[in-house]
Amino acid sequence: MFYQQCMRCGRILKPGALKYLVSIRVVADFNGVINESEGDTEEMIGEALRQIDDMDAEEMERDVYEELNLVLCKNCKDHFVRNPLNSSEDDLSPLDPDATAPVH
Repeated sequence: MFYQQCMRCGRILKPGALKYLVSIRVVADFNGVINESEGDTEEMIGEALRQIDDMDAEEMERDVYEELNLVLCKNCKDHFVRNPLNSSEDDLSPLDPDATAPVH
């Protein structure tokens, strides 16, 4: 018999049990702004190309697009919908020190 498991809590979901599929797409966004810095443009392009050559193809793809599919039980689905980022007020500070603070 085929069983599935909730990917959050591990609960066994027997055939016919209520379950939810959560699909998440993460796509890189370009805001149209290219920061210009002083220096040789050709040298900057060459450096960018060297960095690309050093990256793994799968890693580069994940930097642009990633899709996650989760199977959740009802309880975990309800929790996810109420708080999809699993955040508390203390967790709302940006991870990147150069990022702007969240707007409430």
